[in-house]
Amino acid sequence: MTRTFRALPWLLLALAVSVGSPALADTYYGYSQGGIPAGADIFTWCDTPPCDLSEPVVCASPEGGSAFRMNTNVWGGWGVFLALPGAELADLSSFETGDLRFFVKSSNDLKVEFQCRPTGTLPDVSYTTFLSDHAGSNPGEWDGTNTWQEIVIPISSFFAPDPVDTACLANVYSPFLATIENLPFFNSFQIDYIRWQTPNSHTGASSVAIDGRQLTVDGEPYVVNAMAYSPVGIGDNWQSGWRDRPDRYLVDFPLIAASGANTVRLYAPILTTAMLDAAWAEGLHVIPTFGVDSVQLECPEGKAFMQDRFVEYVEQWKDHPAILSWLIGNEVNLNLGAADICADWYPQLDALAQAGHAAEGASFHPIGTAAAGGSSLGDICIAGCSDDTAMPNVDYWGVQEYRGCSFGSTFSDYAAKADCDRPMILTEFGSDAYDALAGPPAEDETMQAECLATLLDEADQALAVRTTGGVSSGHTIFSWSDEWWKAECDPGTSWLAHDTCTSFLNTGYPDPNINEEWWGITTLDPADPNVRGLRSAHDAVGGVWRLGSVCSQEVASYDNVSGDTTVTFAPAPGSTDHTLYYGPLSAVSTYGYSGSVTGLGATGTSALNLPAGDLFWVVVGRDNGAEGGYGTGVTERPPYGGAAVPQDPNRSGLCSVP
Repeated sequence: MTRTFRALPWLLLALAVSVGSPALADTYYGYSQGGIPAGADIFTWCDTPPCDLSEPVVCASPEGGSAFRMNTNVWGGWGVFLALPGAELADLSSFETGDLRFFVKSSNDLKVEFQCRPTGTLPDVSYTTFLSDHAGSNPGEWDGTNTWQEIVIPISSFFAPDPVDTACLANVYSPFLATIENLPFFNSFQIDYIRWQTPNSHTGASSVAIDGRQLTVDGEPYVVNAMAYSPVGIGDNWQSGWRDRPDRYLVDFPLIAASGANTVRLYAPILTTAMLDAAWAEGLHVIPTFGVDSVQLECPEGKAFMQDRFVEYVEQWKDHPAILSWLIGNEVNLNLGAADICADWYPQLDALAQAGHAAEGASFHPIGTAAAGGSSLGDICIAGCSDDTAMPNVDYWGVQEYRGCSFGSTFSDYAAKADCDRPMILTEFGSDAYDALAGPPAEDETMQAECLATLLDEADQALAVRTTGGVSSGHTIFSWSDEWWKAECDPGTSWLAHDTCTSFLNTGYPDPNINEEWWGITTLDPADPNVRGLRSAHDAVGGVWRLGSVCSQEVASYDNVSGDTTVTFAPAPGSTDHTLYYGPLSAVSTYGYSGSVTGLGATGTSALNLPAGDLFWVVVGRDNGAEGGYGTGVTERPPYGGAAVPQDPNRSGLCSVP
């Protein structure tokens, strides 16, 4: 067969993704909204080149947006090949017991193949099956009609009756080829959402619940202190997040945890067991974002495909303990296209949440969306459209807010909304670190740090655990590291350059020139992909999020007969609860604690009962199963030996008085 290459505009973007390491993951994407694999090309073959192929954008497609369509006179096909210079063969040996999954729209039989190089070099070896070998009426089988249907082909069936050749799977050159052969004049077929998938099994899902405006994890109050995270390096773009990137997250996750964060928010929908295990090993929960293509909101078929993909996603990952919640869509309210927010998007969001809850059962993880905030949060809790009554299955509102170095009326706007009792989680906020007004323009860490410190203080005061009437369950800083791929404001921009052009204006910031590639609280190093430079904003975050000490406290009232006491205190930074440890005053020099009172909350005022006698006590902050400091001057006071939870190794916050 004669093979030709034809690059479509969308594919040109996909092909530019940098070459990555061999994939060892739960899902390997061959063709999706995230592009094609790093180092890959699309090749086509047909009886009369140039082959007629296109990527029509239609609502009724499995993944939304583009799907690959091939028209032929008699025969033709296409495939994905790891053929760019420097591309590595894909190690798919972990998929030995898995499946090849894709959607097809064809009434004609197709030959389906993949190719490998068992010795790591030429020649290529092809393994073949046909749609007709998997015909039937059951899910995953081909029913012979020209309708979109998902095909599930066990990898073992390519080798049957022989055993699976693991040397072949360890050196895959083409993860997918499809050909229509020798049929009557003019035929066509469509393919979408190709992936290799292997079964995974997780146990021990965290118990996450909504309690009023608060979030709880395993029964304890939980404040989301999250970093917006994409595993993207210099020379990569957003599509790099569609594959497993241990080269990125094994460097970043320990640093993120050390900053005081307890959560990472992911943007690309790909998850892997290795990624979640790495987050969990650092004590980090994960909020993944399920992508929504607004094209699919314009017809019932598109909405049904979207729901099926979301349910599959939830079922695959719901039992991993790192999962905190699900986010459906990112700023869909700003990117609706021809869809209507009240007729199409919000009913679909509620239907997706309902389906996700049903897939998990009674112990479901909370589900929200990341909505662009804007003036007065106008798209949130619209009466009869997106209020609690209209969307009973959505558990929280994610809000992306960029009003500048103050949230202004964001929290009071939310609190004032009628029939809107769900908690809010800020799913994005921040400030860039480039000052275009300086002479000459330059990076300004101080400007970013001061802006972020003000925002963090306001966000902390809006927490439901911290303030009576607080509406928030937590917040997400955008972003962990600079994104060198992002600027599109200059024709000369490059993924290999740290561009400084102005992407848009926002007069709420000291410098209204917004520089999209400079929002990280850490920097990337062109000379070493394993280096992260910690900006001053990183220290500002740590001062608020890392568990600190209670540095001031007073007795508001005390009854020496009953022991009823009211204490007030400055809540420890990063705390969601507090414990009071006490002992006889005669033992204060050795901190001889004799008991404790738990559950003081995090508002700074608590009523409790103490035993009779002369006592000393220390109030200690607590969060996510760990304690903060016991108050320090030059050295930290010793902890209570009988504490129910250990001290946080990343705690901070020395008090200026003993």
